Amino acid sequence: MAKATLGEFARKNDIHSGMVVVDVPTVLAERTKTKTIIESIERFELRMILIENIDDLLVGLRRDAGAGAQWRSFLQRSDGDRVTVGTVRRPERLEQTEVDAFTARVPMLYPDEDTRIAILASYAEKFGARLADPASIAESTEWWSSQELVRFVERVHQENHRSESAQRTLVRTLKDMVNTEDRITRTIALLKFTAEYCTSNAVRKEIRERYQELLDNTEAVDISAVHITYNSNLSTILFHEGDNIMGDY
Repeated sequence: MAKATLGEFARKNDIHSGMVVVDVPTVLAERTKTKTIIESIERFELRMILIENIDDLLVGLRRDAGAGAQWRSFLQRSDGDRVTVGTVRRPERLEQTEVDAFTARVPMLYPDEDTRIAILASYAEKFGARLADPASIAESTEWWSSQELVRFVERVHQENHRSESAQRTLVRTLKDMVNTEDRITRTIALLKFTAEYCTSNAVRKEIRERYQELLDNTEAVDISAVHITYNSNLSTILFHEGDNIMGDY
């Protein structure tokens, strides 16, 4: 979703520079190349930077006086029309200065049922796949990410799962790989983070109104009773030149 959002931003703002995706595991494994990576981004005037799971990067380099300091400096250094997007899965791990490096913070939560139907329909058309009952599939895939829904449609097409029963079996197979409890726990943490730090007043207000009881609860949450159906339409990212945007997808 973050890549798609950046692509839409480029189209709307007539930006022809390529997007660079910073591979966090590689950066952490090869820290000595940090200076070269950052210098290349600036020398070639790359205007769209995507750092997925930036919390892994910042936490992993927090005690590294060399590479860690270079990345923090890069994030805090605005360069006119460069846009840096960082996706974060565990925002509670970030320090205040790391959060403050981003001028806008918005939530991109798991898609609700209507959005799941739209994703399934869009990619079924793209791949030429026939979905027997998209509404039923959407109902069965709560807490799936957009990426997982796309993978499902891709497999329906590649493996020729035409019947409804075959598609239901595939949903069950893939569902076993989704750690729902972990996702709910992380989403609650993200809601709390958003309620405090989100730069969109409308989003903060909606989250507080819908989930105040959940946000106030300091005791263990009954995971089986949690149903978060937050529609992310309000959290559409509006990029501004020179901004760093932090989201989650």
